[in-house]
Amino acid sequence: MKVLKYIFIFSLFMIIYFISYDSIYAANLSVTNTNIYFTRNLNNGKRYSEKLEYYSFDNIPAYCVEPGIKAGSKQYNSKSIKDLGYSEEVTEKIKKIAYYGYKYPGHDDIKYYYAAQGLIWQTILELNETPVFSTLPFDSGTHIDVTNEVNEINNLVDKHDLLPKFGEIINLNLGDIKEYSDLNNVLNNYNYELLDNSIVNITKDNNKLVIKGLKKGSTSIKFYKDKAYTSNYRVYIADGYQNMYKVGNISLKSNTLKINVAGGSITLNKVDSDDFKFNKNLTNTKYNLYDINNNLIEELTINSKGISYLDNLDIGKYYVQESVSSKMYNKDPNKYYFDISLDNPKVNLILKDEIIKGSIKVLKTDEETNEVLRDVCFTLSDENNNKITTKCTNNEGILIFDNIKYGNYLLKETKSKDGYELDNNIYKVNIDENKEIVNLNIKNKKIYEKVVIDNVPNTYKLSFYQIFIILCYLGVSYYALKKI
Repeated sequence: MKVLKYIFIFSLFMIIYFISYDSIYAANLSVTNTNIYFTRNLNNGKRYSEKLEYYSFDNIPAYCVEPGIKAGSKQYNSKSIKDLGYSEEVTEKIKKIAYYGYKYPGHDDIKYYYAAQGLIWQTILELNETPVFSTLPFDSGTHIDVTNEVNEINNLVDKHDLLPKFGEIINLNLGDIKEYSDLNNVLNNYNYELLDNSIVNITKDNNKLVIKGLKKGSTSIKFYKDKAYTSNYRVYIADGYQNMYKVGNISLKSNTLKINVAGGSITLNKVDSDDFKFNKNLTNTKYNLYDINNNLIEELTINSKGISYLDNLDIGKYYVQESVSSKMYNKDPNKYYFDISLDNPKVNLILKDEIIKGSIKVLKTDEETNEVLRDVCFTLSDENNNKITTKCTNNEGILIFDNIKYGNYLLKETKSKDGYELDNNIYKVNIDENKEIVNLNIKNKKIYEKVVIDNVPNTYKLSFYQIFIILCYLGVSYYALKKI
């Protein structure tokens, strides 16, 4: 029973509401003579001319929406726009024409009233031409030109449902200042509201937005139109009199545009400290990126082009430090600090590594006596036998090849000391530790001179015959001794 009671009370309330609706929104029409005549050129070739009257409800402009029927000053009741009996297309256009007509911001000239009323009649009657206005019937007096006003209203009506269009999303980098044009060319008809003005700064320049990325992040901009009036439109109807449309707010569209701001970036460029060029052996060198509070942000690896890149960094202070060096290079212990800021959002660092270098020390001595040998020369070549340099031993029998870069080398004696054999051996030498000294003790053989007996005096020279007699004598003597 309680439920039935509530249903009854609700139903009674609704009946009272709808019965009293007309009286709640009832209003008296004010009619003012403009001393202006309109002339309508009908599609059947006939012309119709009559005095134009200015209508209003509570000092708010109103338009005739039932041509050919007289307006009255009696009380009008508010009705739905559907009660006018026109198609939705016609009623929507009436609403927009009235909205952008007389008293729309910037449209305070009474000619906007004439233009809007003429356009409404043209829409309802489906006229080929907009009515004209003059100080006498049938445009026989002073013609009142409302062409500019008609064009202005039509332009706004045509663009009423168009929204600013810049694409689905705008992406820019920290510190970038970019211009974006509205593809629908309606930006000037809209206001905008930025969700977070710490991410971007936006200014409007006619049909363009000028956007500057201030901080890494995302935000949205809302485009909207201010309501032009203090109340909504109303349709008023009175039996026996023409229907009236009171100017007021209509539905206004809005939309939002997302904006992404990518952070700053750091680019590491890796080079050899000797020639300031990238060496392929520096590939895969690694750096750690830290913030100013020593929090690890990212590990960066040098690629095959000598570069490592990271973007989307917040504004702030950072540093990088080498964590893994190439096996051929010394690890750089230094910290390299940099700032990401609006004035400097893209940072480039050139980072040098020193290649491992060592020395080759050769001691040259006599093979038998260990006497040091001076002026013995050696040529150092790379592992492909390309000559690098040649050096000779000093007074201490020593030569040193210093600042030799990491790698494999060949060492060969190219000039021996007088009186010694040339060593034809090829010695393989490796430099793989920094400041390493590779010691080689290489010995040489002395060359001994052959003794040649010559120019012996003739008194000591024996002939073949003499030698034969001596040998025979020795043989006989030996035989005789054995017999004894």
